[in-house]
Amino acid sequence: MSAKIRFISAGAGSGKTHRLTQILGEELASNRARPRGVIATTFTRKAAAELRERVRAHLIGEGSVARAHEMGQARIGTVNAVCGELLERFAFEAGMPTELRVLEDDSAKGAPRTGDGCSARGTAPLELLSLAGRLGLADKSFGSDEIPWRSDLRSLVAQARSNGIDQAALRTFGDKNADSLLAHFGKPTKEDLDAKLAVALPAAIQELVKAQSGRKNTGDYLALLLKAERDHLSRDLAWSVWAKLADEDTGPEKALFAHAEAVQAAASAIAQHPRLHRDIRRYLQLMFELAADTLATYAAIKKEIGGIDFVDQEQQLLQVLDLPSVKEVIEEELDLLMVDEFQDTSPIQLALFTRLAECARHVVWVGDVKQAIYGFRGSDSELMSAVIDSLPKAGVVPEVLSRSWRSRPSLVQFVNAVFGDTFPGLDRKLVELEPQRKDYEGAPAVIDWLVEGKNQELQVTGIAAGVAELVAEGTLVCDKGSDTPRPARYADIAVLARSNATVLSIAAALTERGVPCSTSQPGLCGKAEVVLALACLRRLVDEYDTLATAEIVSLADCAEPEAWITERLAWLEKGLPPHEWKVVAQEGIRRPPDPRHARSAARASQRSLPEGGCGGGDCPVRSRHAGVAVAAGRRPRAPAPCEPGPPAGAGIGI
Repeated sequence: MSAKIRFISAGAGSGKTHRLTQILGEELASNRARPRGVIATTFTRKAAAELRERVRAHLIGEGSVARAHEMGQARIGTVNAVCGELLERFAFEAGMPTELRVLEDDSAKGAPRTGDGCSARGTAPLELLSLAGRLGLADKSFGSDEIPWRSDLRSLVAQARSNGIDQAALRTFGDKNADSLLAHFGKPTKEDLDAKLAVALPAAIQELVKAQSGRKNTGDYLALLLKAERDHLSRDLAWSVWAKLADEDTGPEKALFAHAEAVQAAASAIAQHPRLHRDIRRYLQLMFELAADTLATYAAIKKEIGGIDFVDQEQQLLQVLDLPSVKEVIEEELDLLMVDEFQDTSPIQLALFTRLAECARHVVWVGDVKQAIYGFRGSDSELMSAVIDSLPKAGVVPEVLSRSWRSRPSLVQFVNAVFGDTFPGLDRKLVELEPQRKDYEGAPAVIDWLVEGKNQELQVTGIAAGVAELVAEGTLVCDKGSDTPRPARYADIAVLARSNATVLSIAAALTERGVPCSTSQPGLCGKAEVVLALACLRRLVDEYDTLATAEIVSLADCAEPEAWITERLAWLEKGLPPHEWKVVAQEGIRRPPDPRHARSAARASQRSLPEGGCGGGDCPVRSRHAGVAVAAGRRPRAPAPCEPGPPAGAGIGI
């Protein structure tokens, strides 16, 4: 690492964007950097646009109008946008076409949707599914939209790509990971634990049945034993059940507890069970093999369609920068390299930034080690810590933005107290911030809610009740730029959830209580009016497209599914042509589609759907395309058909 690198440690709300604007503006105004010699990477397009416009405003304020007009020459954008521009710039040197088809997928890191048909086998091996079931990785957990083994596989592929691990090496990692993990389990026992459990289970069941206890905990434990015996006989007993059987807190009533001791003794050696060791090892082997297969298939697909993705851009640019002719040009042109959100840097991006830093005259990296925890971005907290540790050795003294301009003092102090000692070996001044805003009395900065309820429905109901109570009690908040507190409104509240399914459940619970709320809105093609128009066009092109007909009925008439599905089934029972449903009049005379119907329906939909979606509960438009969606099996308060929802900005964002 070079001493010319300037590292700025900036926590959330510490004025990072202001400092970046100031540095970039000073470098441009003093002619130490030319606009065309600037490369600045940000995490989002929005942040890039904000930085560019702030610098323009700064330069104009300093009287450097000409420099402000030249800001369009600066390369300011996301890492992948900058990589794409540089690849196009040096396409001939790299032997690549000047126009590349860049694939943007859901992960934003170029990782294929593993487990969804990208593997060479097309589907996951049956052996893997069986192992995932026994290891408890085949079913969605509470609050998650993902099946664990699929999610892990996708993460594995993304990590392999962001670290530049090839397929051949990846296949060898299964055994290495198994060795590392199983070292914590102890050596497998030679005792036949299956036979021991096979003897203990029926004996315990017999004694508990004989006791005929009416206690609930004994009944629950007996049910667990019966299921365990059944699954054990079929050699498909999940390891999670083994763990429950070994748990001292799981058992019958105290008077009958002696009958459970043999079962607990047999199950307690689960960590040393040879078959568990084999299952873990084989599962990891298959996961890494499937990840390698996925990479191979995904590479073949990209080659077939002539496309590259974000990770390909980074890898190819890294190779291009090794070319002497390219490096010479970069060294001549690059005056200033700025990297925002450095803590989100993946290993391959770090290699890229390091290579560019070698060519740049000035380098500024801005990051916050506390935020280097988002693995889904491809970042690595250990990587960020290693960079911090290497700074003094290179003669780099970090600049620390130590003031918090965003949050009230009591909240800043709370965060300092919680996280001050969370990062061992890290200077506290890199973690703690000094509050600068004025505080106000009358409301705590942090409120701890304990939501009771053993299932999701009870928990989301509790959240909805808490939100309503928060507003009803007149909890005080303070607007940005104002020191005068006011009672909170629903629009001031945001609810964060771990999964989209939970978001829908919370939205339904809030709607049921009469609390206005909104979820993330779909894009233009997801708007109800556009969906209706496309359905009409599909129906005109293909009269056999009954799905389009159903969408038209739902969207144009706001008909309840129970009504039109019943009508549809009655039509089919009469033996009438399926594709003529809703096209033939009641008296049997065929009627052509009336284009005025689509136009009037779109207008009606527009009147009923603020911001592109209904605000009420049961309309099919709302469930598929609008703000507040209805959780399966539950209904909010009964609204009138297409009842308008809350105006934009008036509800809770979820």
